Amino acid sequence: MEPIRLTGHVNENGQLEIHQTEKLPPGDVVILVEPLSAEVVADEAQWDEQFAHSQDLLEAMGREALAEYEAGLTEDFDPDVDPL
Repeated sequence: MEPIRLTGHVNENGQLEIHQTEKLPPGDVVILVEPLSAEVVADEAQWDEQFAHSQDLLEAMGREALAEYEAGLTEDFDPDVDPL
C-alpha cells in the first residue's frame, strides 16, 4: 500500500486541522504527526506570499494558454518524447 500524505497545522487552541486534498481509499490508517522545522515553515510562508502577489499574472497566463488552446495552437504533451 502506498503512503497517504496529509498536511495540516495546529491552531492557537492546540487543535490539529487536517488539509485533505485527495479522496482516500477505505481502510484503516496510522497517522504520524511530524512537526516542521522553522526553516520549512519560513520557506512555505515565502511561497505563500509570492503566490498571493502573483494571482493577476497567473490569471492572465491562464487566459493566454486557454486562448492558444482554443485557437488550435497547442500540441498534446508526450512525456516519452517531449523534454520537461
